[in-house]
Amino acid sequence: MVTDIVKQSSGILLAIPRYVIYGFGAMIFDGLYRRLHFGKDALLAQSARSYLFQ
Repeated sequence: MVTDIVKQSSGILLAIPRYVIYGFGAMIFDGLYRRLHFGKDALLAQSARSYLFQ
């Protein structure tokens, strides 16, 4: 019974870092994607503005 509890708790402890890494990876990827996306939009807006107001 004690060994079952230890196995379960160690399994949970081993699973936590994986979820943390996935969470951080998703956050970083989302941030990078948004930055690239908005950067692209800003560049497009800037080039359109400079094209219009030559």
